Amino acid sequence: KRNLAAIEGSWFGSWAPERLLWNSIIFKPIRAMLGGRIRFILCGGAPLSSDTQRFINICLGVPVGQGYGLTETCAGAAFSEWDDASVGRVGPPLPCCYVKLISWEEGGYRISDSPMPRGEVVIGGHSVTKGYFNNEAKTDEV
Repeated sequence: KRNLAAIEGSWFGSWAPERLLWNSIIFKPIRAMLGGRIRFILCGGAPLSSDTQRFINICLGVPVGQGYGLTETCAGAAFSEWDDASVGRVGPPLPCCYVKLISWEEGGYRISDSPMPRGEVVIGGHSVTKGYFNNEAKTDEV
């Protein structure tokens, strides 16, 4: 933990020689194994914890973003922007999508819930599929 605190900029980590030491011994070889030219990492499929996102950012020295999407949205619906250093969020919707939160009465989730609205995320736009390929029965179910 002290090593990560040093890299993240704690009082001891602000000491430049220690930061240079960790970069040259540990983090530079990791970046080199991955080609040495990574500029941005985007993760999707499951949410990253804040600690994991920070750890990858520290080890590779590049911004780590998160994305949200579904198979039905041709993968992407919202992505972190490359210069967004915040953790625990996916960023704004892509220009091809709109995102809306609606109440899900069967699950007991309502957009009027306080302090945090809850509900079902609904995505629309040109990138959303119109149905299942060659499967009218499945399309009609939806």
